Amino acid sequence: MCREIKKLFSAFEASLFRVNENKEYLEMQDVGLPALIIYRIEKLTGAKIAKKRIPLTGDSIYKETFQAGKPQLLSDPSVFKRLITDITRTKLFADQELPRSLMKRIPEIYRILNIQSVIFLSLISETETIGVMSVSARRQFTESDMERLERISQHLTANIKHKQYEEMLARRLKCEKLVFRISSRFVGISDLGRSIDASLRDIGIFCRVDRACLFLFRDNGSVMDNTHEWCACGVRPQMTELRNLPTKMFPWWMTGLSKGEPIYITDVSRLLAEANAGKEILNARDIKSLPVLPLRMKDELSGFIGVTNVWKTEHWRELDSLILCLCTTSEIIGNALERKKAEEALRESEDRFRNLTESTSDWIWEVDAGGSGAGPV
Repeated sequence: MCREIKKLFSAFEASLFRVNENKEYLEMQDVGLPALIIYRIEKLTGAKIAKKRIPLTGDSIYKETFQAGKPQLLSDPSVFKRLITDITRTKLFADQELPRSLMKRIPEIYRILNIQSVIFLSLISETETIGVMSVSARRQFTESDMERLERISQHLTANIKHKQYEEMLARRLKCEKLVFRISSRFVGISDLGRSIDASLRDIGIFCRVDRACLFLFRDNGSVMDNTHEWCACGVRPQMTELRNLPTKMFPWWMTGLSKGEPIYITDVSRLLAEANAGKEILNARDIKSLPVLPLRMKDELSGFIGVTNVWKTEHWRELDSLILCLCTTSEIIGNALERKKAEEALRESEDRFRNLTESTSDWIWEVDAGGSGAGPV
């Protein structure tokens, strides 16, 4: 669609951004710059341009456009330099932080682009802004151009909504298949530990995270241990280091889990002062973000299951398929652990009774009034 719009408006660039569920950032769907310009910028900076996320914070042009909810036609050179600065500050380039020296090259990038005017357009479905489109040209856009683009935006909005719906269905189908595979693994199991490890691996790969783990509580919920984990390639295992942790170090965490609520940590560095003890533990293990969901046995909080990222932050609340998988898997594993605990208690009871009968030399029999033996007691 961006390619067609460039041709239709004789534009230099056309880029499409979708807004995330929490209205926290815009995610670029297409880098609309010509290939030659991309090559020249990448050569100048020494880094690859990537699709990216632009936070809807601060005083960025993207935030102003998003909040305005109506088309904007810009032709001020200072605005273009500010636009380039906004993009540069939000990691336009893949797999690395931009060096501060790159900010000094903004004028050079501006000269390469040579933009004369830009149209920003909010894509609105009913009353909700679901995206933003920017179209740039090395000529002056007119009000007529803006009106034409606004009419076309209705088709763009419909396409985005349709794509979102298809993606949602695809995610849910994959999630259902994963949940079925995990639940099947716990039917008639002989090795519970291996089944849990395999399930954490499946979740980690499906959710594209760095680590998936299971923690269980003991000593009346005062201590927690990391009992199982899966780590992606290149991620250091931490299970042996995360044992014998007092749960009182995570009071806000435990309060939420006790209520049956998931815990979402988008960015560990932004945790409040009341979470300092837990924050230190997470920082020491390079954990950037994580969600955890409660695990219950016999309707009592017995632990939690979670996934972590050590390379990036993540907006977990919007990942509905991930949360559904974690919630269902937590329930499956909780039921499996509960069954195992009941089976072990039954075996212990049988062993005690067997030992008692084997060690007792005298027998007492109950006899009814007719003299018939009713059996030993």
